[in-house]
Amino acid sequence: MNRTTMRSILPFGLAMVLLAACGDKAAKPPAGAQPAPAATVTPASTPASSPTAPGPAPGPASGPPASTPLRWPPLDGLVGKYPSDSGLFETGPIASDLKALLGDRLAAFKTDMQVQSPLQQEGGVLYVSGNKVHEGGREMAYLLIDPAQGALEVGLWTGGVLKTYASPAGAAIARPKDIRALLKNSAG
Repeated sequence: MNRTTMRSILPFGLAMVLLAACGDKAAKPPAGAQPAPAATVTPASTPASSPTAPGPAPGPASGPPASTPLRWPPLDGLVGKYPSDSGLFETGPIASDLKALLGDRLAAFKTDMQVQSPLQQEGGVLYVSGNKVHEGGREMAYLLIDPAQGALEVGLWTGGVLKTYASPAGAAIARPKDIRALLKNSAG
């Protein structure tokens, strides 16, 4: 398939990305084409509007905005993959935020993720848990990712004592069932 055919069958924004990736510096939008809108995420607590649903009642604004710009590229493609295979902690979309959150504790976090689950999702929250080899119950960790808020939460057990680290952005991240069970089992 040649570039001219690609331009005619792909939406303008995607075609420009593909052409730019192919090195077509002279790629120009078709006459009258509008750029694709920026990606946004609608928080789960805000119902999406539809043409048949009535809008919110007029009055003072409250709650989160109707949409929040993406802080990271979509992470859905990493669900089901092990962070050690996907590079989630080292080079993935959240890597710099994770390093900023944990600072010098990042090395301990990675050690406590030597034996890890694949990245999982419950509702809008992505999560992974793990433990240091042969140290489950004493040296463990979990990571929660809320893409809608651009927020992270890390639980890090050292010597069996849990300390949590959370992004300052937004509300607390809802803990998935597996993480709640992990917390309950480690407490007793």
